[in-house]
Amino acid sequence: MFVALVFGFCILQVGGSSNVTVENENSGLSQETKSLMDKIHGICMIFAWFFFVIIAIGSARYFKEFQTDVKPMGVRIWFWVHRTFNYIAVILMILGLIAIFIAHEWKWSGPRPGGGAKNSSATAYHAMFGILCCCLAFTQPLGALIRCAPDARLRPIFNLAHRLVGIIAWVMAAVTITIACKFFGLKHFTSPDGAVVLCATLIAITGAIFIISEFLSTYSKIEHQEIPKYMEVERPRRIFPIQTLMFAIYILISFGLCLALCVMIAFK
Repeated sequence: MFVALVFGFCILQVGGSSNVTVENENSGLSQETKSLMDKIHGICMIFAWFFFVIIAIGSARYFKEFQTDVKPMGVRIWFWVHRTFNYIAVILMILGLIAIFIAHEWKWSGPRPGGGAKNSSATAYHAMFGILCCCLAFTQPLGALIRCAPDARLRPIFNLAHRLVGIIAWVMAAVTITIACKFFGLKHFTSPDGAVVLCATLIAITGAIFIISEFLSTYSKIEHQEIPKYMEVERPRRIFPIQTLMFAIYILISFGLCLALCVMIAFK
């Protein structure tokens, strides 16, 4: 449903524009069609990385205690959210990649042998980091399909690798989107400066929410440790409700910021 809304929104906006259709002599693609593909690419990637992936990571990292007695189809809620939102993100990434390759006539715009100065351009870095972060994202669900049992000896190694790949992929995606906002703003956003501000704000609040949540999670572990009675340690209370409220507010804010960025793209 979300994907359909994304495509419908872009198609209606472009369809209602007054741009003159200009055919490309070689590919037959009009500038209008290329613009549509660019917009689909940007909207899909923004929501995939700055909304769905973040919720998927947060649910796995901080909400395993949520409604532990509720298990639809034998699966806990946090895992449903983690898996479903990651799959939606991957679908959006695939759609975004297809769209941008169509817009560029299936030509690679990243670094290449003999590329010279173009290999160090913003376009080259955007393409390189973009394809790498998507490839890393695609390995995550595939790796999860062959993961070992929870009590297996190698499971901690899998968990560590799964987390590191996810973090690296998201950081690279954030860099990629930042490059687009900074260097391609005039072409793809109604307000280039506004796009940079919104992107920076999204990254900043995402970093802040995870740093605070890590602190709260570490602090809350005191509750589960055997602390001698003679040690005067104040045991934390209501940590989980605080995290839940924080993420609920974060989800609303991040959705609004992602939507604002996408509106800038759609109405350019």
